[in-house]
Amino acid sequence: MKEVINVKIFILVDDRIATFRKRLIAEHGISVLIKTIDSDNNIHNILFDTGTSGFVLANNAKEMKLIEKEKMNIELIVLSHKHYDHTGGLSYLIEKSLINEVPVVCHPECLRKAFVFEPKAFMISAPHKVVKYVEENGILTKRPIEISPGVMFLGEIKRVFPEEKITLHSYTFTEDGLPKLDELRDDSALAINVKNKGLVIITGCSHSGVINIINDAINKTGVKEVYMVLGGFHLIGADDKRISWTIRKFQEYNVKYVAPCHCTGLRAMSEFYTKMASKFIEIGVGSVLKIPIEI
Repeated sequence: MKEVINVKIFILVDDRIATFRKRLIAEHGISVLIKTIDSDNNIHNILFDTGTSGFVLANNAKEMKLIEKEKMNIELIVLSHKHYDHTGGLSYLIEKSLINEVPVVCHPECLRKAFVFEPKAFMISAPHKVVKYVEENGILTKRPIEISPGVMFLGEIKRVFPEEKITLHSYTFTEDGLPKLDELRDDSALAINVKNKGLVIITGCSHSGVINIINDAINKTGVKEVYMVLGGFHLIGADDKRISWTIRKFQEYNVKYVAPCHCTGLRAMSEFYTKMASKFIEIGVGSVLKIPIEI
């Protein structure tokens, strides 16, 4: 796998705001703009997830001066999985012509419809306009693929740790019209290989299990060092045993920095801060991380 010289990460959508210096807005969801410089000094811009509404993404990108001449300068969009709070914003980007036929990388099952039925029937998958756009502009793969020099889309995550129970609450439909529980096999992540530092792993919701994702990233990239894990860890409903186990595994993998957000949950974030204080990075809308981290 190739390397990048450095990375700059902009948090455009999250459930909370990290800075009040700009007119920023929060919403349920996540969207991250990733700028890398490869070994040939070429700059690459990747948008990872798009939040729920798209209006929030666009507003925050504008306030953070990431929209030039009414366009977002991105070469690829990655969707971590099908849920609306990760895919919904793409509809707005399309409607407002903020992107021009930018390719979208995701797992094939990202395009499937998904529903919940309690307390009432509700579609929680990508909007129709997003599905249509991805059908026309998508790179759909279950296999890992290096989508930019030093940046790997992990594809379908191998689930090896029984401690990471996958929460199944939504349904898809089989070809014969029968509902079946959605195992969220489309849940994936990015791994960025930073020169002399190791992997920066970016997750959307970690429905596959954040430790499964870390383990999968190491195996697929061949890079043993994990510099940072950033994103939603889906521990919001986890009990103390699950949270403690997860933090122990982070420590076993010797993760240099941890930056949880979105669906991680306050209890889990508090435990990460308590037990990994020197490695904890607080993030939210408006955060800009430069990697390698400058202390």
